Amino acid sequence: MQVKQGETVQPCPSMSIKDCKKLQQSQRFDVTALLDALSEVRSVNATRQVITLTIIDDSGDDDKPGQLKFAFYMNVPLSKEDTATMDILREAKASKIKQVFSFFALQGKKTDKGYSFEADSKKGFFLMKAVGSRAERLTQVAESLQAVPEEMRDVL
Repeated sequence: MQVKQGETVQPCPSMSIKDCKKLQQSQRFDVTALLDALSEVRSVNATRQVITLTIIDDSGDDDKPGQLKFAFYMNVPLSKEDTATMDILREAKASKIKQVFSFFALQGKKTDKGYSFEADSKKGFFLMKAVGSRAERLTQVAESLQAVPEEMRDVL
């Protein structure tokens, strides 16, 4: 982060969910999207937990919302960073106003069955409230995007 004239400069990923269809191999990417849903935390084993996040944006084919689900893996006990991430996610889930986030260092790959997406704070994943024109546009259309049932979305 850099400071310019007293304000913090923040990255604004312009990649959309639709852009993830271009992934041909395993790679990391950043995306700005609306947090749509959050699963309950599940145990993977004695030292790992996972939670599934559903994110949406306005990039789907035929004017449908684009939707992507990814698994976020955490060590047990939670690190300070993972605790902060979970606090942000729980607060966003409880909020009546759905928030737009920038998600950094997601791991995506094309598979035989479509696409696979995951995140792990040990591998650099983090999120923050989104800023910029894309975030503003998604905030304006958030209610209409969420009103579209999952079966009518462009799901990756």
